[in-house]
Amino acid sequence: MIIKLSLINIEFLKRMRYRDFEKKRKILECLKKNQNQAKQLRNHLWQLKVSKNNKSRLTKQVDRCCLTGRTKAYIKNFNLSRHAANLHAFEGLLQNTKTKSW
Repeated sequence: MIIKLSLINIEFLKRMRYRDFEKKRKILECLKKNQNQAKQLRNHLWQLKVSKNNKSRLTKQVDRCCLTGRTKAYIKNFNLSRHAANLHAFEGLLQNTKTKSW
């Protein structure tokens, strides 16, 4: 199996960046929705929120297999792709799983 460490590290950095910017984003949203402030100030806050880096969004994060770095056919319960999960289940490393063979 080929391990894509660089992609796994990139995803880890995205998650860290999201955690850092989440508090700032929440504060900007609360200030933007506050009706007691002047409309010009709210528009300025909206522009700040829009101009933030979109790479730190939660939707930009991708779940990856912890062994292979594969994104497709990801099984959330095991944090593995179906290939790695099938190999581990066949070897008996995953508890409470049965493999089907025909």
